[in-house]
Amino acid sequence: MDETNQLLTAILGRLDEMGADIKSIKSDIKVMKADIDVLKSDVAVLRADVDILKADVAVLKTDVAVLKADVAVMKGDIAEIKETQTRHERILELLSIKSIDHEASIRDIRKSHDS
Repeated sequence: MDETNQLLTAILGRLDEMGADIKSIKSDIKVMKADIDVLKSDVAVLRADVDILKADVAVLKTDVAVLKADVAVMKGDIAEIKETQTRHERILELLSIKSIDHEASIRDIRKSHDS
């Protein structure tokens, strides 16, 4: 009987250890489940952030397209302004030459009139 009691005590001790191990494992599983829930929540937030970023990128692409169109228009306007400025410079040159010619003519007329 002594041997049976020892064997029973050993078995009960082992069962106690196994019970403690099982409790520890269950506790670890609960912690892991909580961690998984946090990770799932983080992933959901990241997905929402990615969706927002995608929308922002789409808006930026549209803005860039509009800006490119505006720049193209401005380049055309600048080219037109340069062309007009060049034309005006030529006109001013011609007017300046005519003015000088007229002044010379007036001087000649005055000289011939004074003589």
